[in-house]
Amino acid sequence: MSASSTDTRTALLEAAALCFAEHGYSGTSMRMIADRAQRPFSLITHHFKTKEAFYVEVFRHMFQNVLQTTLKHQTLPADVWPRDKQEAVQVLREAYHSIYQEVSLGPNSSDRLRDCWPRIWLQESPAPRPSLHPLLKEYFGPTLTTFCKCVQTLRPDLGKAEVNLLATSVLGIVLSHGFLCGLNQVVFGEKEASENFFQSAERLLDLCLYGLLNGPETKSIKAKMTHKNFDQT
Repeated sequence: MSASSTDTRTALLEAAALCFAEHGYSGTSMRMIADRAQRPFSLITHHFKTKEAFYVEVFRHMFQNVLQTTLKHQTLPADVWPRDKQEAVQVLREAYHSIYQEVSLGPNSSDRLRDCWPRIWLQESPAPRPSLHPLLKEYFGPTLTTFCKCVQTLRPDLGKAEVNLLATSVLGIVLSHGFLCGLNQVVFGEKEASENFFQSAERLLDLCLYGLLNGPETKSIKAKMTHKNFDQT
């Protein structure tokens, strides 16, 4: 693919992300995207064929530019499990800090593509359309599997369905709160929502661990851990 073709494809994807974020899937037309990108309509059908295929590629583009590196680095190899509860907490902790900082956006964010991501994701996440299933499994599957290992290590008394539910909830908490960072500032004001990413991620982790470990054990495990390798500024 030539450089000009790549530039055109990227321009179309980013224009589509803006349109889908503002108008939803049903309210967005291919013509609207072409006008937003200031590209000929024929180029859309050349690159993406159908609106559904275009929508899937918008998600892929956002995954690659917003979450790919973060999720990839928070995954245990298939045959590796946390050795004990302390290591399971450490894996969750590193993931929480990385994911929260990656997805958190304030209301004055100037990154238009990243600003689109939570809007489109919140439209789609309650019932993802079948065409997105392979993509969601590709990007979220390994991270959720890692979270399941951590939950099972922390709560060996739980069955598979319970572990899966809690692992999805643990991931959902950090993603949702990151996406709602801007809402927090709008409702309570920037001064009252001024905790840095480190402090916010720690509080979210405490919330999760309190539920997973029934409270008191959380402090004893976290007390053994250091804060090295995390930027508190």
